Amino acid sequence: MQEMFRLKRLATTSLVVFGASCVAANAAGKYDGNWVGVPIAVPPSSGDCSVWRTAVRLRVVDDKFNQEVGGAAMQGVIAPDGSFSTSGPRQKSKEILMIQFTGKITGDQLNAVWRSKYCTMQMPLRRQ
Repeated sequence: MQEMFRLKRLATTSLVVFGASCVAANAAGKYDGNWVGVPIAVPPSSGDCSVWRTAVRLRVVDDKFNQEVGGAAMQGVIAPDGSFSTSGPRQKSKEILMIQFTGKITGDQLNAVWRSKYCTMQMPLRRQ
């Protein structure tokens, strides 16, 4: 009888631990989602802003992003307070530009700045 009680307790403990690990594995980041918006050139920007002909879409998964933003490969981690800052190279003709991409998420609003040697863009994005 005592052996059966011990086996039931072991089985219950195993299920609780397994269930908790499944919940942790499927937990989404606070800032996850698709963020979409239209960038706005900040004067005095030059023709390099031509990369912005359409809306910007940024996908965040587990509070991280890894994708092209304005022709530059960007990888970033969003801090617990919603801020992020990253940089990456962008080929422009025979010149390689370093792009800075910084911003902060508050609620369903992401406000970012994309900056190169020739162009600065404000990016007001909303979660969809």
